[in-house]
Amino acid sequence: MADRGDFELYLLAAMRCDAALIDAALRTAGADRQEMSAAARRIREATSGNAGTARVAEILGEHVWSGTATVQGRGWPARRYPLRLWPGFDFEVVTGPRGLWLDGGFRRAAGAARPDVREPATLPPWGVTAGEVADLFGPLMDGDYLPPYTEYFITGAHGAYLATFGWDLLQRIEPAGYVHR
Repeated sequence: MADRGDFELYLLAAMRCDAALIDAALRTAGADRQEMSAAARRIREATSGNAGTARVAEILGEHVWSGTATVQGRGWPARRYPLRLWPGFDFEVVTGPRGLWLDGGFRRAAGAARPDVREPATLPPWGVTAGEVADLFGPLMDGDYLPPYTEYFITGAHGAYLATFGWDLLQRIEPAGYVHR
């Protein structure tokens, strides 16, 4: 049966960041890449079909927050769960019609400090969410979007950058080529 640790490894398997971050998280989890792949497979199997949202809630256990999240201009029920591989963040699960898993992503945990960042180039991977980057440097220009991944172009004092997010958590930031305004 899948558990919260499996869910964390499932999220980790989908990260598009520096391999050193993934390796450090695997050490924290006491797992290797093969175990990460197996856990991701268990989560995909456990959450497929109409019972997926109920299974996610069962797998993640106790939530630390419940409320409403806005997705595509509408409010939907949401719950947040702490994850040990990403201290300072909770994972939010948003449920849509008939309780189906509509959206999910990382959110700053209550009371957790946001890094003091003044330039996009210094944004720390796994240190900020897409919403926080928009607050700091918005408006963001849309790039590619393929859930759970999003890309945004950001303009800072020293140029333009392409920020890649997975589950709304920054994965990497790199100088962008020409950005049309």
